[in-house]
Amino acid sequence: MLTDRLVALNRENRLPSSLLITAASKEQAIEAAKVFLCEHGTACGECLSCHKATGRIHPDLIDIAAMLTAAKKPPEAFREAINRAVFLPNDGELKVYLFLGADELKPLYQNALLKFLEEPPSYVRIIVTAESKDKLPATLQSRLTEVRSDNEEQRQSGKAEETAAAIMNAIKDNSEYRVASLFYKVAIDRDRLLYKDILDILIEQTPELDDTDKRVLLTERLLKLRADGELNPQLKLCAAESAALLHI
Repeated sequence: MLTDRLVALNRENRLPSSLLITAASKEQAIEAAKVFLCEHGTACGECLSCHKATGRIHPDLIDIAAMLTAAKKPPEAFREAINRAVFLPNDGELKVYLFLGADELKPLYQNALLKFLEEPPSYVRIIVTAESKDKLPATLQSRLTEVRSDNEEQRQSGKAEETAAAIMNAIKDNSEYRVASLFYKVAIDRDRLLYKDILDILIEQTPELDDTDKRVLLTERLLKLRADGELNPQLKLCAAESAALLHI
């Protein structure tokens, strides 16, 4: 589950301070916020902070969408909420700002969110939700770490397995063009999570590789294709674009 994945990251001190949760409901976003606010860091659902978050009465949980809906002058209310981030948390060590449905926010608010993401106070955590990351401006995407809702994780898992199977067949057939083309389809969507999922599946299916080779299996293949001076120009371009789009 999404909460379990976030709790695991939190335990390892690897939980990003600014999250993008795709295809998430408001309830899922609140559960994600509990990971930051929970007195035990586990979204236990039993501590006072978790109870307050569930009841939407936690003073350090700022729901921007609800605030805009209730405000008589939304732009002023939005600006004031952002400005109040300079004040220390009331109950615990962190404040969490929720930007639900950020893909539907007006450009005015998206621009303000972008500025907020650039230099938030150290005790502020930001959770943004959107139907898909592609519906957000690229500037916002670049400042957020994407995690998937449970439904989206299941859907993408099936897509990763299907793509990985096609790539394995292309490798077995020694079809470099098909390998590069399949990865280009992933790269053009700039879906690095899907890329990682595909690599993980391929790694599991190639136990003969040592630990070093595992993490660079298809990345090296793309880079070798890109560097091959005698390669078909169309294939070389495909490999180069795939590697560039995936930032490898």
